[in-house]
Amino acid sequence: MPKVVIIGARSLVFSSRLQADILSFENLRNTHFCLVEIDEERLGYAQPITEQLLKTGVYPEATFEATTERRTVLAGADYVISSLLVGGYEAIEAEIDIPKKYGVDQCISDTLTPGGIMHSLRTLPHQIGIALDIMELCPKAVLLNYTKPLRNPRQSNRNSRHSKNDRRFDHHSANRYQVDFPISPIDDASRIIGYAKRPRNHRTN
Repeated sequence: MPKVVIIGARSLVFSSRLQADILSFENLRNTHFCLVEIDEERLGYAQPITEQLLKTGVYPEATFEATTERRTVLAGADYVISSLLVGGYEAIEAEIDIPKKYGVDQCISDTLTPGGIMHSLRTLPHQIGIALDIMELCPKAVLLNYTKPLRNPRQSNRNSRHSKNDRRFDHHSANRYQVDFPISPIDDASRIIGYAKRPRNHRTN
């Protein structure tokens, strides 16, 4: 039974569609999902959606649990999906409005530009914390990163003072098990599982 931990289950559409996509594969229809969300109210909304998904989709072998504490469910995980939004929408507004006040008009500010830097500064400490927990509790798990900025967490993990001082956080395992989505997911996933790259005449959603 594959164990999938979704950290940041507050996005009801994203997390439920992600579960539905996973269950669409025959060899994953007995997956055990662990929904992790620090906002108890949002977590309360996510649970009945997952229950309904398993019921209406007729997935009798699939199971799930929900918690506000990620460390309680990480042990034995096969896959960990990170989909965080640290600071909420108020923080996003500040990342756009403050640079704009000084003449920097950003269409979106989640990776580069001054807003992207602010986004990184508030998000990366949490991503490093997740990576450290994975190295301790489920070191063989694959980390699927949906948290923006997508590429910055990998470099942050590599340069973190924790990674340099903690033998568990070796550069090879900390980075080879991280797949960043939606940027080149096929290439990254293929490299991890040892398959040749697929032709680029495909589409990913």
